[in-house]
Amino acid sequence: MELHCKPDVDIAMRRIDAWFAHELLDRPPVRFSEHNAEYAGSRALAGRTWPDLKSRWFDAEFQVDYLPSLLAEVTHMTHNVFHLDGKGMLRHLDRILAVPQIQAIQWVQGVGDDAPILQWLPVIRRIQAAGKGVVVDLQLAELEPFLAAMEPRGLYLCIPAAEEIQPDILKRLQRWSRRTMRSSRTRASPTT
Repeated sequence: MELHCKPDVDIAMRRIDAWFAHELLDRPPVRFSEHNAEYAGSRALAGRTWPDLKSRWFDAEFQVDYLPSLLAEVTHMTHNVFHLDGKGMLRHLDRILAVPQIQAIQWVQGVGDDAPILQWLPVIRRIQAAGKGVVVDLQLAELEPFLAAMEPRGLYLCIPAAEEIQPDILKRLQRWSRRTMRSSRTRASPTT
């Protein structure tokens, strides 16, 4: 796990701080594990909010019953990641994105037919467009098509990968980030 087991914890934490500011230091932060389990102890999750069964709530109930408690919870923390659990929660996404104290969304796409991340790229882009970071669980086989389709800004990637291939993945992410940042600057600069 990049944040806890490597000697360069300082740079990893600077990547996390940049992620919360919706900036990109040199590449997105990455969490490696043999499986996508909890990453307790990470500073990034100091204020993760849990919606539990809120996906079953109707819009009016969400607005009246849950949103006020969410606002009260996130007001007292500086780094808030909202755990958006599955497609049932998508009907509440605009309201959640409108909460300025939430800096990021942990998108949990689900299992089975919902598991392939590539089908959820429009959701991830929508979160990025709102100026929020997004935690994405990504299978190794999905890495290349994901990188080809996405911009790195605001992404926090969770990739189950064996330790021996992690350095190659990190190098690949740095190349992707540099290329994407260069092409973004080129598009942004006026032509003469």
